[in-house]
Amino acid sequence: MIFNSNTFFFFFLLVFLLCLLINNATIFDEKRRVQLRNGILLIASYYFYAFLKWEFVFLLLATTAVNYVCSLKIDSKKKAGQLFFAKLWMWIAVAFSIGLLVYFKYVNFFIDSIQEAFSMLGIGLKMNFIQIALPVGISFFTFQALTYTLDVYKGKIEVRKSFMDVALFVSFFPTILSGPIERARNLMPQLEQASKISWKNVITGGKLFLWGLFKKVVIADRLANYINIVYMGSITDHSSITLIITAVLYSFQIYADFSGYSDMAIGIGKILGFDLMKNFNYPYFSTSIKEFWKRWHISLTSWFTEYVYIPLGGNRVKQSRWILNISTVFLLSGLWHGANWSFIFWGILHAVYYLVEFYYKKSELYIKNLFRKKYVKLNQLFSMVIVFILVTIAWIYFRIENIGKASDLITYFFSGKKEFYWGMSSFTTGMTIFLLFLFLILDWIKYKNIKFNSIINAAGYAFLLALILLVGVSDVGFVYFQF
Repeated sequence: MIFNSNTFFFFFLLVFLLCLLINNATIFDEKRRVQLRNGILLIASYYFYAFLKWEFVFLLLATTAVNYVCSLKIDSKKKAGQLFFAKLWMWIAVAFSIGLLVYFKYVNFFIDSIQEAFSMLGIGLKMNFIQIALPVGISFFTFQALTYTLDVYKGKIEVRKSFMDVALFVSFFPTILSGPIERARNLMPQLEQASKISWKNVITGGKLFLWGLFKKVVIADRLANYINIVYMGSITDHSSITLIITAVLYSFQIYADFSGYSDMAIGIGKILGFDLMKNFNYPYFSTSIKEFWKRWHISLTSWFTEYVYIPLGGNRVKQSRWILNISTVFLLSGLWHGANWSFIFWGILHAVYYLVEFYYKKSELYIKNLFRKKYVKLNQLFSMVIVFILVTIAWIYFRIENIGKASDLITYFFSGKKEFYWGMSSFTTGMTIFLLFLFLILDWIKYKNIKFNSIINAAGYAFLLALILLVGVSDVGFVYFQF
């Protein structure tokens, strides 16, 4: 079940009406209403996840149960002053959760890599591949479950005795498939309070959902139709201008797709009375790689910062160790996205970007340019373009999933062929590019926080709805479901 489907519409309508009914049931006290609502949401969340493949529910349940039990043990051992055993239970939760993630996502990748390494040494090593289906959303709900255990261990949140509350936090249906990766200290207290279902929240959440749906079905999926055609064949079949434009279009496709999902998830949460964390903050308006990573997939970036980078010492270490810490975070970020060397290369590439930018900004050349105030606006625009180009080049490795083929594609940018490929239909492709420009204008208006009166605002969302119904592509899965 995906957000951009009729099935989800009826599913969510039922869940909302049940939550609204419970919220207004004055025959129960507040505590009982919260329990009933959470019971409905837990059943709905497990049904939502089971709808994709019911067998994976047992994996979700196991991850939740282990983190629940380990957190109780951590709390009891800390209260008893047995800090060694508290840490031991924390590591058991981490080892089990990450172990499941590694098994389902990376075993065949490791087998293939070992065989390739031995092959390079002239040794023919035969290892059998394991037929493993990748559970949808496993990277997301694993990290979300671990935030609870790690926060209990660090004393950032009190342990919960109710298994139902922990299970709902881990499986909450708006976030389970593609985030945002919530923190227990943000979402769990909300799950323990009465719903804030109100007309204002319904309108606010509905508008956010509509904006995300527009990004997904009108922008991302239409762009995907063209991009898939170009990348399906041989790159030598296409001109340099076609390949360059396709790479640029993919940058916008993945942004519209993933941020569209996040907007819909946050909007759904808002309608139900919950405030989920922001996951995107107009990343393509960034003027530096550092700023880009503060604006792109914020929940994952902040997760790695809090639970990996800072424990490694952050920037409170000598410079060589700091370089290692930064590189480790980007390397893990690449590996988190998928069991493929191209994802690892994508992470390393961003680490190189980040470090080169850091040392450039410490150089005399940068400091000299910094004080030329009359060029500030021009420098910002130039920096924005450079960042977008660098990120777009990195996205090629993300999309192609073969380092050699992706590198060949980049070199073919300079082939000199000029003819542009219009896809299956020049009208359809032209319409898609026009809609992309419209989206960029609307995104810029939102970025600048330009306000309109209520009539224009309502007309704008009605226009978005019309575009969704008239030119939207429906029932297509999200890019980040594969992670």
